Amino acid sequence: MGLYCGLGDYEETIRLFDYGVVLGFEGNPFVNKSVLDMFVKCGMMDFARKLFEEMKFKDVVVWNMMVSGYASNGDFEQALKCFEDMKLAGVMPDCVTWNSIIAGYARKGQLEKASNCFDEMKGLDDFMPNVVSWTALIAGNEQHGHSSLALQVFRQTLIERVKPNSITIASVVSACTNLSLLQNGKEIHAYCIKTEGLDSDVFVGNALVDLYAKCRTVDVARRKFNLIKEKDLISWNSMLAGFAMGGYHEEAILLLNEMKALGFVPDIITWNGLITGFTKTGDGNKGLHFFFRMCQTGIMPNVTSISSALAGCALVKDLKLGKQIHGYVARNKIELSTGVGSALISMYSDCGRLDCKVQSNMVTIVSILPACARLAALQQGKEIHQFIIRNGLWLFEPRACRAGCKLSFELEPQNSGNYILLANIYSACRKMGRSSKSKMFDEGKRSL
Repeated sequence: MGLYCGLGDYEETIRLFDYGVVLGFEGNPFVNKSVLDMFVKCGMMDFARKLFEEMKFKDVVVWNMMVSGYASNGDFEQALKCFEDMKLAGVMPDCVTWNSIIAGYARKGQLEKASNCFDEMKGLDDFMPNVVSWTALIAGNEQHGHSSLALQVFRQTLIERVKPNSITIASVVSACTNLSLLQNGKEIHAYCIKTEGLDSDVFVGNALVDLYAKCRTVDVARRKFNLIKEKDLISWNSMLAGFAMGGYHEEAILLLNEMKALGFVPDIITWNGLITGFTKTGDGNKGLHFFFRMCQTGIMPNVTSISSALAGCALVKDLKLGKQIHGYVARNKIELSTGVGSALISMYSDCGRLDCKVQSNMVTIVSILPACARLAALQQGKEIHQFIIRNGLWLFEPRACRAGCKLSFELEPQNSGNYILLANIYSACRKMGRSSKSKMFDEGKRSL
């Protein structure tokens, strides 16, 4: 059953389980526990729940399977319910249970609750937080943008004489990468070299490659990459992104070819690392080169690919390609607030044809002007707003003018010129009389 479940053949898994019931294994506690563990590990929580409810003997191990199963499969509310239910059933949570709850809170970004559970666990008599508990807090903080706090927790881990594992180290190195703390990362690397098993671990190796690459020490990143014995896709992606950020075009192509020759298939992360890396270093041509190569493989670009490709178009002043990408964005109804809107504004502006974009779609204007406010892109927003006024488009699409006025008020509330502009527009509307156009504008005025 475990083989079929691992392969994702759930129908065959259930068929074999039913066959076991026919043979009389249904009430066997050992068999039930093994089957429950299999269902949980395969993410078949509905089947796991049904079997769990039918089991007469439920010890802490069985309850832990359900708590950790729900938590690891993304249903943390059910995990919490199981946690409370097991206490009501008279089964005391153990270290594994508490770790599942702490990790669940941390994964959801509820770091204060995770910390509170951790502190509560520290106050228990039977056991203390172990490396899994500490790692859950460190990883949770790093993954949710609190890298400094992750490093503080790691220092406390060492003070408590808890030996970190590979996941701990990988998370701490990632925190150093986020904060561009190369020296701290080197010190952790030195610790790994002295500690058996850490330096050769693929998770640690990948994190170190990423650290050195993003801190612009690509030669060190390459040496560390070469030392990883069992490279995975993340290893290759990290090194390729490092070459791109360092501007090493030929090296990136050679490594990409080597990667494919060894049977690794580039994914969207591979291509985005290359496209983004080269465009951020100011090499739009090479960024677009990899964008085209990605499209040729059949992989559909996501918002990161699109934003980076538009940045490449801006760098090389390729308005034609920029318009084609804009068309793709419009056809696929891609949200402009994802960063694509800002990239579009920059592309048209840098290509010197901001008016082209405005004329293409008034709906786009209404969507992009609020994006300008969110991004504090005042100058670009003003260009669009002035075009609307200059061409009288506010008469036909008052929403666009309203968006432009709101942008000006949000970013320059003390600028009296904004109020004079709005007063002039209202005056023009009154001179027109109660036409349908001015009624439309009055509707917009009331919502300002």
